[in-house]
Amino acid sequence: MKRAAALFLIALLCLPFAVQAAAEAKPKVVQKVDPEYTAEAKEARVEGQVVLDLTVGAAGDVKGVKVVERLSHGLTESAVDAVRQWKFEPRDGGKNVVVRITLRFALS
Repeated sequence: MKRAAALFLIALLCLPFAVQAAAEAKPKVVQKVDPEYTAEAKEARVEGQVVLDLTVGAAGDVKGVKVVERLSHGLTESAVDAVRQWKFEPRDGGKNVVVRITLRFALS
């Protein structure tokens, strides 16, 4: 029982550090380029979301893009082209970080 209480106390004391590390892991966007709604998608009245995993380098540039959820009629490609131009706040440490983003496409 004492051991469980001690482990709980240690976990509780470490929690602020884990939360801080998670918050620091997600870089801040400093420059965005919006994706274009393609004419084909407008004509077909396609709406939805594209979900992408971006690999962001230490300098804040997008090193890679992985598509998690797609849309048709060129919207996925438009989203990928746009986010490749995004810039993030540079980070110390020299490591790449993966950030999941969701881009929503809706006709007004």
